[in-house]
Amino acid sequence: MSPGPFVDHAMILTGIQTAFIRQQVSVPDFPWRTAQVVDFKLPRINDGYIPDLIVLTNDHFDAAATAHARNLTAKEIGLAVEVTSESTAADDREPGRQRTRPTKWNGYAHEEVEFYLLVDRAPNRARVTLFTEPNPARGIYIGEKHWSFGETVVLPEPFGIEIPTATWMPWDE
Repeated sequence: MSPGPFVDHAMILTGIQTAFIRQQVSVPDFPWRTAQVVDFKLPRINDGYIPDLIVLTNDHFDAAATAHARNLTAKEIGLAVEVTSESTAADDREPGRQRTRPTKWNGYAHEEVEFYLLVDRAPNRARVTLFTEPNPARGIYIGEKHWSFGETVVLPEPFGIEIPTATWMPWDE
C-alpha cells in the first residue's frame, strides 16, 4: 500500500470541497456534490483511477449511492480533481518530452470527462489548471485556464463557484 498524502494535500481538497458545500448552502437548487476516494472506471482505455476528488450531480450521487455502486463513469462525473504530490505529479499532468506514456490527463480526456482540475504543487509551477474541451479520439484536452496559488480559481458554468487558494502551498523542495 502506498503511503497517504501529507495533510497540506488534504487541506487543498478540503478547500475545494468547502467551496462546493458553501454554494450548496447558499443556492438551494445547486446541482453539484463532491466525493473523495471513489473508483472511476475508464473502459475506453481499459483502466481505472481513484481521483482525489470528483464532482457529480446530486442525482448521479444519489443514484450511485442507492445502487451501492463501486465505480462511476465519465457520464456521471462533471469534474475530476487531482492534487499533485512529488511521487505522483508525472501521472497527473499532461505528458511532456520526458514522459511519452499516457497519464491521467490523457485518460480523463479519452473518457470525455468534461472538466479536469489539476492542482500542481510543484515549487517551480504552483498553479491550478482547468482543462476543458476533451478530444476523446486523441486523448487530449483542447482548452485550459490557469491560476497561480494565491489567486481565486473561478470555475465556469455549470459550476459557477470560486475557490480561494491563498493558503495553498507547494510541496517542500
